[in-house]
Amino acid sequence: MAPAGNGAWGNAHTAAYSLLSALVAIVAAGLLYLLMLGTPQPNTFFTWIMGLATLAAVVYPFSTSAPIDQKAATAIVDLVLGVAIISLLTMVAARSLRSQPPPSVYGDGGGYGPEQGYGPEPGAQPGQGSRPDPGYVPGQRANQPTLPIDEPPGPGSRRY
Repeated sequence: MAPAGNGAWGNAHTAAYSLLSALVAIVAAGLLYLLMLGTPQPNTFFTWIMGLATLAAVVYPFSTSAPIDQKAATAIVDLVLGVAIISLLTMVAARSLRSQPPPSVYGDGGGYGPEQGYGPEPGAQPGQGSRPDPGYVPGQRANQPTLPIDEPPGPGSRRY
């Protein structure tokens, strides 16, 4: 990143390099936001786009006339920055998505509300696109009564 005669950080323009990296991260966050608004798999698209941009940033230093060790050092720094931007933004985006509720199993696949299939519609009969009775217990079968809590189990059943 710097000529050998100027020392390790000589004429490297380190501040400009880090500000440009921050700008790339902000632009990448904006790109990810736009992809989340309009694409079916935004993280996949974002990973591919940023992966190709990172590849271009890694290959670019080898097109300059700098010594090979400086080219390699710049390429490694670009690779680390690209991987950091990609991984951090995709992890934040994955946790910031609101999960969609599953489609209603009681209606025609609509949403969750009387007008979207939530609960019984006015005049609907049980079993005809409406929810079960309020006394319905998930997992209870109609032909198997439940046992009271204080009744001992029958012979042959185990207690843990």
